[in-house]
Amino acid sequence: MGTEYLIWSIEHTAWWGPNHLGYTQQLHEAGRYTRTQAIGIVEEANVAAFHECRIPIECLGLTPILPPAEEN
Repeated sequence: MGTEYLIWSIEHTAWWGPNHLGYTQQLHEAGRYTRTQAIGIVEEANVAAFHECRIPIECLGLTPILPPAEEN
């Protein structure tokens, strides 16, 4: 599994929520995105001005969310 990213909204002073829905001030409620998703979000949001930035979760002292183990 690759690095996950959180998106900080400078404009809203909050983290992007999961699935591109809303914003939250709570780090544990922030959405986690793949590198490709994060790059796309930031590129699209920063067309006219610098409003968003992507931050690898490791820089915040967090760990990736692992997918649930498959049951046999």
